Amino acid sequence: MVQLKGINVPVVTPFKNNEINEEGFKIIINYLIENGVHGIIPCGSTGETINLRLEERKKVAEIAVDEASGRISVIVGTGDSSTDRAIELTKHAADIGADAVLVITPFYFKPSQEAIYEYFSEIASTVDIPILLYMVPKFTGVEIYPETALRLQEYSNIVGIKMSITDLRRISTMITIASNKNFDVFAGNASIIFATLMLGGIGGAVPATANIAAKLCSEIYTFFLDDNIEKSRDLQLKILPLDNFLTGPTGHGIPAIKAGMEMVGDLPAGYPRSPLLPITDDIKKELENILQSLGLI
Repeated sequence: MVQLKGINVPVVTPFKNNEINEEGFKIIINYLIENGVHGIIPCGSTGETINLRLEERKKVAEIAVDEASGRISVIVGTGDSSTDRAIELTKHAADIGADAVLVITPFYFKPSQEAIYEYFSEIASTVDIPILLYMVPKFTGVEIYPETALRLQEYSNIVGIKMSITDLRRISTMITIASNKNFDVFAGNASIIFATLMLGGIGGAVPATANIAAKLCSEIYTFFLDDNIEKSRDLQLKILPLDNFLTGPTGHGIPAIKAGMEMVGDLPAGYPRSPLLPITDDIKKELENILQSLGLI
């Protein structure tokens, strides 16, 4: 089974004139690799996947797999509100040589736990590629309950879950049901990488903030693995203001992430796609101050 542990970045999709900036995307991928990430996730939430056409999703996945070229893991986001589309995208990811897929729960209709179980079962039964479940209730309105995740572990290719919540009680419960099984729990936010690791969620993390602070996020993980717990904790505390600004309850999200990428590495992230709007000059100044305090610019 492919190694998926570590910091896997849900990479942005750069746009130029509202179309995918292919060369810009390659620059971003190489920047992330150079800054120590363990994998990338094209077509995740941070990639504005909900606003990509089906053919664009496939194109983004193809560019990522080709450009990474085996240097790091590529985990393609293939979930959808439609089971049929999710299966189509998952098969495509397997066909182009992706290492794994990240499959979000069905959304919009707020399916029951039984419906969620059937959705993932159908996908897992159709492909052999490793699957990470993706739970992000702030976007989908639904969770994957621990008992549902436990049932899904009957499929050997379902290998873990990304939990985009900050409730450590719920995360620890999921870690408990994952113990002694080939199933990893991944933190979904940069603010809880250290805490999740301490609780036994050794999969790592899928933090959107790593688009800007790739090296910092990677070092939280690697220092922890090297038993330098104090250094890992210090870096976790250091990154909190940035992560709160970007992904916290009042965070500024993808527009701020893209603006921050332009600041820290002159990365061609571009503007978000409508209906999202670029951040204002006042918000940009706040972000610049945070990045300066972290020594990122």
